[in-house]
Amino acid sequence: MPTPKLYNRENLAPIIEHYREKGSVQTALDLGMTRHQVDYAVRTAMEMGMDVQRRRPMQAAIKERIQRIEGRLHKELTDGYVLVGSDCHYFPGVVSTAHRAFVKLCKEIRPAVVVLNGDVFDGSTISRHPRIGWDSKPTVAQELKAVDECTGEIEDAAGTHELYWLLGNHDARYETFLAAHAPEFQNVDGFTLKSHFPAWKPGWSLFLNEDCVIKHRFKGGIHATHNNVLWAGRTTITGHLHSQRVTPLSDYNGTRWGVDCGTMAAPYGPQFQDYTEDNPKNWRSGFVLARYWRGRLLEPQTVTVLDEEAGLVRLGTGVFEV
Repeated sequence: MPTPKLYNRENLAPIIEHYREKGSVQTALDLGMTRHQVDYAVRTAMEMGMDVQRRRPMQAAIKERIQRIEGRLHKELTDGYVLVGSDCHYFPGVVSTAHRAFVKLCKEIRPAVVVLNGDVFDGSTISRHPRIGWDSKPTVAQELKAVDECTGEIEDAAGTHELYWLLGNHDARYETFLAAHAPEFQNVDGFTLKSHFPAWKPGWSLFLNEDCVIKHRFKGGIHATHNNVLWAGRTTITGHLHSQRVTPLSDYNGTRWGVDCGTMAAPYGPQFQDYTEDNPKNWRSGFVLARYWRGRLLEPQTVTVLDEEAGLVRLGTGVFEV
């Protein structure tokens, strides 16, 4: 490699071409450079007016990730309950009312399918967002322990029924961080999130029969539930927005529902305290209960926390305590 003082367009070209294809981490590994040297070369090339814009083969990357975690899962169901919780953001030392209610219903109704619909793991210390002041966040090991304890309770309550964990953007932080900072450890045990939770089948989405899809996120904004079911063409159960609502859409084909699960965490819990700056949140804590009867999907029901401290939860017109 030429020394920085001797950089010119000719000897920078192969470095920048490599960077545009593979990024700074892989360029440093392939060319025997440090990250600092690669970054310096990129800055020098920019000052010379060279094109350093990354080429990101997004479709290929997405396809590879989908294949690796069996992106689209399928389940045929004639009769039975489907329990869907989302955005747990499990946090050390914190067990939400929604989580306790989820475990309680698992024991009582014995659902045929249990789904954790993304952002079960938070990954606060490996976020792309910078640290706020001197805030204290749990380590990855502490978070994994909290997730293991809570998912273990669900596993015990659900018994032998099928368990699905659909990937959320927070869950993806685990492997994204490792892939960026320790690519040499690819395929090493423990370097995938799913390897820590073998009881749960991972995927991007779960298709139930021909009329329902469950996935972490699709459309955004205040009309997301309406737009989700409109664009998907089938009942769509998502999370991500924490808003918890059910929006019907009827046409010549009948009625479908756009469903937001809400969050299994307490909206004003410690997971969200700093980065939301204690602003009011149009979030609701709870989850979703769906039922198939004679192969027909009935209208999904929200299970909503009424009082976090008192442990009061609403299901339909009834209230129970956990």
